[in-house]
Amino acid sequence: MWAVFKGRNLIRFVIAGWPKITQQFVGLSVFNTYATYFFQYAGNKNPFLVTVILSCVQLISMLATATLTDQISRRPLTVYPYAVTVLSVLCLGIIGCFDYKTTALSSLLYSDEMKIFFACLATFSTTGASAIGCAYAAEIPQQRLRAQTAAWSLALSNMISIMLSFCTPLMINQPPTKWGPKTGFLFAGTGTISVIIAWFILPEVTRRTPGEIDELFEKRVNLRKFKGYVTDARITADEYRKQQESA
Repeated sequence: MWAVFKGRNLIRFVIAGWPKITQQFVGLSVFNTYATYFFQYAGNKNPFLVTVILSCVQLISMLATATLTDQISRRPLTVYPYAVTVLSVLCLGIIGCFDYKTTALSSLLYSDEMKIFFACLATFSTTGASAIGCAYAAEIPQQRLRAQTAAWSLALSNMISIMLSFCTPLMINQPPTKWGPKTGFLFAGTGTISVIIAWFILPEVTRRTPGEIDELFEKRVNLRKFKGYVTDARITADEYRKQQESA
């Protein structure tokens, strides 16, 4: 079991779990677990309806991700959507700096519609990127350690989720913080750090076999150069196919 945390397997463990960890740091608990509570405190007149809208957005995001994952590839569908989520929660934090409950502002930029728009944008991007995280958890680990690596990486993500699920309602509407929508600033900060790390450590493994992925890690290929690297396994497979075609 401890082999998961040794040598190159430790790097693979971090990569396997990082997309799911990032979803926690960009504010999943705000738009998922405590969406009704968040929008109720933010002054929305029908927070339950907002959660229904967000659930529909999640469904659309999952269908879009399942359709596009092989065409666009894993890395772009993970890093860029999380970056969009960071911008969305930052905008929510900025909106929270104003008295959005007044009549004058509610009819302008800082209306309920703007809060819902950024929440939908964050939910759409986070849900899709989170789904790709399951693919990373399954594909990145070494074959003999796949079950243990995936289990530990997802367990780490869940532990962070439990922590943030406990802290988020306290940040939204409990002293001494009582941040309300300004909670978005916190997740914009933690999300920015997580996305930057993801940019450097998440490799592109779309259409790679487990043998190829093992070879790439064993040869210590730069993580950001996985996409264009031609493995020995690919060369051997291409030569075999040519022999079969010429026979």
